[in-house]
Amino acid sequence: MAPPSECERRIANGDGNCPRPYKIDYRSWANAVATLSLQFPNITAWAIDDFFASQENRDLFTPAYLAGLRAITDGINPDLGFYSTFYLGNARNPTDLATISGAVDGIIFPYLGYEGNNDTQDSTAVAQQLNDILGFTTPKHLAVVLLIYAGRFLDAPLAPTEDYVGQVMDAAAPYVADGRIQGIVNYGAPISDDPQVNSDDLAPSGNGRLSLVVPRHKPTPTDSYEQGSQQITVDPNASSYQLSFYHYDENARVQAVFGYQIKQALINGTVVWESDVEDDPNYQWAQATVPNVTLYPHSCMAKPQRL
Repeated sequence: MAPPSECERRIANGDGNCPRPYKIDYRSWANAVATLSLQFPNITAWAIDDFFASQENRDLFTPAYLAGLRAITDGINPDLGFYSTFYLGNARNPTDLATISGAVDGIIFPYLGYEGNNDTQDSTAVAQQLNDILGFTTPKHLAVVLLIYAGRFLDAPLAPTEDYVGQVMDAAAPYVADGRIQGIVNYGAPISDDPQVNSDDLAPSGNGRLSLVVPRHKPTPTDSYEQGSQQITVDPNASSYQLSFYHYDENARVQAVFGYQIKQALINGTVVWESDVEDDPNYQWAQATVPNVTLYPHSCMAKPQRL
């Protein structure tokens, strides 16, 4: 179930992303889900997302309110589980865990790379984070279910790959095998070859894009860079040449430091265009044009990023 913060109740139509039909009447949801679970035994638990994503959520999901939801489901089906999504910071927060202890069976923990950096490419911190979390949840008798973003995650710059999902599952498998965690949810895993809801191709038009990504909290040495290149074939008899391209960055989540991250376009090793990431419009494509450039047949155009 979506929490109040995802319902957008203040928008004009009053609907937002609220679950239907009861929206944020979670007492009615508790009654309905528990009743349905008696009819369909494969319904073994229900969950409400992001208890602590906003003050609005915190104001509603108090220990007394959660205990009331639990009393409703226990009165109908005492075997029905009750869970909430806890990100890394919440899962290591004794106060947040104390709020749900005794009313909620456990947490669904979305793994997002080192220190929860919204990185769906980094599988290296699974064991370390599970060990940390279990140190907080086990004393409070809260179960843990690992969630892997196997499809899309809206705040990640790059979509997860099959290798990444497999690596996270392999790292978590021993925890499932010995019962330290209850299981794994592969969120958004494609189950067919049909086109997905969100395309990973975020080019402004046509197909394809070049992505150079530095996750948050990842230090980058002076003069380090990433680059890509493309061969351009031109008319050698043309009187002049012009280079035009689109660029995009998601720098709004990074502390503003001018002169630290620079995007450049090079032709035959010569810089013909550059822009400070902090000067770029965030979260929208911008067109850049370099007029009157020197360009030779079969030359190489690269766009390195000095980090």
